[in-house]
Amino acid sequence: MSIDTEEFKKEFIEEAREYLDILNRSIIRIEDGELDLIDEVFRCAHTLKGMAGTLGYENLQGVSHRLEDIFDDIRSGELTVSPDNIDTVLNGLDRIERMIDKIDAENTDDLEEKEKEREKRALKKSITLSDDCTLKGIRAYLVIQTLEEHGEILKITPSMEDIEDEKFGLDFSAILRTDEEEAEIREVLNRIADLERIEITESEVLKEKEITKEHISVVRVDIHRLDKIMNIIGELVISKGRLSQIGKEYNIVELNDALEGTGRSVTELQNEIMTIRMVPISRIFNRFPRMIRDYCRDTGKKIKFTVEGGETELDRAILDDITDPLVHLIRNSMDHGIELPEDRIKVGKDEEGYIKLSARRERDDVIVEVEDDGVGIDIEDVRKKAVEKGILSQEEVDKLDDEVVKKLIFLPGFSTSKDVGELSGRGVGLDVVKTRVEALGGSVKIYSNKGEGMKVLLSLPPSMAIVKVLIADVSGERYAIPLNDILEITRVEDVGAKTLYRRRVLSIRGKVIPLISLSEVFNLNDDAGRYAIIVERDDEETIALVVDGVLDQRDILIKPLDRFLSDIRGIGGMTILGDGKVILIIDINSLPLDGVSNA
Repeated sequence: MSIDTEEFKKEFIEEAREYLDILNRSIIRIEDGELDLIDEVFRCAHTLKGMAGTLGYENLQGVSHRLEDIFDDIRSGELTVSPDNIDTVLNGLDRIERMIDKIDAENTDDLEEKEKEREKRALKKSITLSDDCTLKGIRAYLVIQTLEEHGEILKITPSMEDIEDEKFGLDFSAILRTDEEEAEIREVLNRIADLERIEITESEVLKEKEITKEHISVVRVDIHRLDKIMNIIGELVISKGRLSQIGKEYNIVELNDALEGTGRSVTELQNEIMTIRMVPISRIFNRFPRMIRDYCRDTGKKIKFTVEGGETELDRAILDDITDPLVHLIRNSMDHGIELPEDRIKVGKDEEGYIKLSARRERDDVIVEVEDDGVGIDIEDVRKKAVEKGILSQEEVDKLDDEVVKKLIFLPGFSTSKDVGELSGRGVGLDVVKTRVEALGGSVKIYSNKGEGMKVLLSLPPSMAIVKVLIADVSGERYAIPLNDILEITRVEDVGAKTLYRRRVLSIRGKVIPLISLSEVFNLNDDAGRYAIIVERDDEETIALVVDGVLDQRDILIKPLDRFLSDIRGIGGMTILGDGKVILIIDINSLPLDGVSNA
């Protein structure tokens, strides 16, 4: 492959996958009768064929040409839109997807061709930063990190320590041992801002080209690079907090003044990166029409699938993590929610069931709902299964109200399905859904009645890297409480605590609120507690957290707990404050509420 082809390969792959996504969605809609989309799919196939031909991918070009012919025949009326013909088209799209994956991984569209290993060699990268570059140490660090992803760094001049301390001018260099082409390395370096010039030396032969600045309105950025930048910003937030604490402690007026401007810049940078990371949830919604269509072809079921709110945006990292939970929910609705047409008719339903997938913003959260009009949850079956599996005794399960019983289906391996098929029974995988969503700082709610369908509501944070928290003192220890969860703060003595059914409660504006002592929850010295922080859990229950002091409000970088600590109830992560002290972040939704008898 020529250097020019290599330079455009990644952009081609991204655009090809976008066209493939459009084709998959449009074909399903055409099968449903939207024949006006034929022109659009014809243009997509034609463009894909042209792109593949330009870059020399002859196999991909051939398959795209065949699809183009099929769409042309449908458009002219020579070919009908039938399930069998749509199957042929979708199989062709599957083959194109495999070819694109092969191009991405091995730089060939031949599904039979083996990867050929390229010879490694040493390339010297000499970099000159632009005169107006700020934070040049961080910029150089990004370059070094980027190069490390594409080979082995043999030498850095000046030393990495001097680069981190910004003890260099605008020039630095690195020798990289790699099997990648010069153009590949140059391409990834071109994505880094404030690089005025790049020189590449190979085997004493200088192959220098000036980096010319072109007007580009849109660029594609690897999500891993955004992750790295976000981590650096997080460290800046921590450092800013430390400097702010020093300025206040020693009353350094000049430092405090300088930090005001720095704080605004860091916040602006943080907001810009968070905005860049946001992507529409349609990225994953768009894969489900094809999945449901193929399922109906295999099973004989009839399902109308609707999508709303695809433009709602989520952080890319969260979007990736909720893909599997949504697949579980959609599969459960298809396989053990929606009945066969003849069974639906027997109970007075339309022979065609429906599954609705929607997303919306609600306050500071993103709400994703999966709803079907299938068999729903049979409460008595759930009670019976709980006893059969030894989860609860008959006496215990009889005492539970229906809403609590419904939540039992989120237990690992719990299923009431009598017919466990390829897609698993109703309930299998729901524990995975709950665990994954709660790990993201979200929650899961379920609404269902027997014979009337089921709705699962996922409440998700739009982003989860840097958040605003309240720092509270609990028996001499500091804890962080997310501000989004806090409704109000009051003094315990102002509202008065009472004992009701052996539980400490507050009575605020006629509402009785459980009083939870954090010092007791975390087995600390039990102090009286002066403040009550009123918070709302995702199950719509309001509780009051008793703390000894309210210290500060800060932006913090959330860091996950070590796997040995990840099972601690009530803790959702940790952070590092400006003074270097590690503090724990309270997870309101997993706080244990039972067994707390007083504050």
